[in-house]
Amino acid sequence: MHLKEKKYINQRIDIGEGLAGQAVMEKETIFMTEIPESYLRITSGLGEGSARNLLIVPLKLDDQVLGVLEIASFSLFKKYQIEFVERLGESIASTVKAVKINQRTNKLLQDTQEQTQQLREQEEEVRQNMEELSATQEEMKRVLNQAQEKESYLNELINVPKDSIFTVDKNFKIISCNKAFSDGIEAMTGKMEFKGFDFLSLFPDQNEKERQKAMYARAFAGENFEETNEYDNNGVRSYFTTNLAPIYNKYGEIYAVACFGKDVTALMSAQKQTEQLLNESRQKSEELMAQEEELRQNMEELSTTQEEMERILNEVREKRKLSY
Repeated sequence: MHLKEKKYINQRIDIGEGLAGQAVMEKETIFMTEIPESYLRITSGLGEGSARNLLIVPLKLDDQVLGVLEIASFSLFKKYQIEFVERLGESIASTVKAVKINQRTNKLLQDTQEQTQQLREQEEEVRQNMEELSATQEEMKRVLNQAQEKESYLNELINVPKDSIFTVDKNFKIISCNKAFSDGIEAMTGKMEFKGFDFLSLFPDQNEKERQKAMYARAFAGENFEETNEYDNNGVRSYFTTNLAPIYNKYGEIYAVACFGKDVTALMSAQKQTEQLLNESRQKSEELMAQEEELRQNMEELSTTQEEMERILNEVREKRKLSY
């Protein structure tokens, strides 16, 4: 049989529009025994005629309507047939919802996989940067230890790396520095001669000045350590890793501290991006687990609904047998 409607089958029907839209809005079955002659015609090999009965059932699951089922017939629908179609609508709605959840789950899984790949790439970049940083610091320590008694040789060597290297005495006066450090300070202060320059004058904030004093006090006490600090220069955030090492004279006394400073702003930005990607990946994973749990519950509900449908179908068959 072929159904001829006045409306196209692929046309969108808004909620509340027409009988189908009304059924969706009210979430209730519509059963009509008198419909207009021109509303719907049924065509078969034996001829055609106007349908006299119309059944519109919303595909409803947990008070959510996912679609609508419209059936026309020449003969009057019986009560058990209507109940059967309504149960069938619940089963179809459950299937539709399960398909949608599966689609969302697949999309979340794909997004999580992409985030994981980005995270791996970021982690590899961070690892390489850390290895390069560690190798540079070890090399600078080795060079400095070899050149403590040879200031002229030291001045030549410390200008090789692009990282800042300088030494200060116990009064925080600069003893020596490499070109990378002097160029940076010259850009900040305009000063060109740095021997005897007050290192603490670079920190106008009193809290930061006290923090620098405490940090150098540790080095003058014999501690060799590394710290990464954040600085705010006119709203621009930067990060520097500083390694402080005490310098001994031939009598075994600490008379100065060597400082190795490296700009790790790019590295810290990469780490923050990595942390953000990790948090997003964890959030996506949690959403995925929630979607999987919802899908499992819906599948259990679908299984229960299918069992109920089989029971109802058997009842329908028995009623038909009795009616015959």
